[in-house]
Amino acid sequence: MTTELEKEFFDAYGLGKPVIKCWSYEGYYEDFSWEYRYEDCNKILKSEGVTLEQFNNRLQKMKEDEKQLKDGTYDIGTDSIRTADLGRVSGAFMNYPSITDKKLLKLICVLHNNPVITLVSRDVKALKEEVLCIFITHKDNKVFRKEVKKVFRNDD
Repeated sequence: MTTELEKEFFDAYGLGKPVIKCWSYEGYYEDFSWEYRYEDCNKILKSEGVTLEQFNNRLQKMKEDEKQLKDGTYDIGTDSIRTADLGRVSGAFMNYPSITDKKLLKLICVLHNNPVITLVSRDVKALKEEVLCIFITHKDNKVFRKEVKKVFRNDD
């Protein structure tokens, strides 16, 4: 689960991407093997001229409308509706990368190379919050921007 501080950090560095959750059926009819994937929805947002929030609100309204109709386009198991272009979808949202221990360590190393910044936290959670706050505060620093992009380029 991404915290508000992590979202603020990812948004400051442009690391989140808008996605739509799409469902597909794999396997035999009896085993109910639904699989989902996240599809980039930037093209849809641009072509529709809407924000991610507006697009998701439209999807959620469509789901509610389809629930009332009970005509088979809404699926309760996946909480999704069938669409003509995308197949079965359940929602659109920002997808953020995770901050693993390895990535946090790399971010700490970036800060360590700056002699002006001193980290003072004593536990991991507080240290993570301190590191993210420093990066948010210095989001316009070109060196930090380059290094943060490098840390999150390879998703490990």
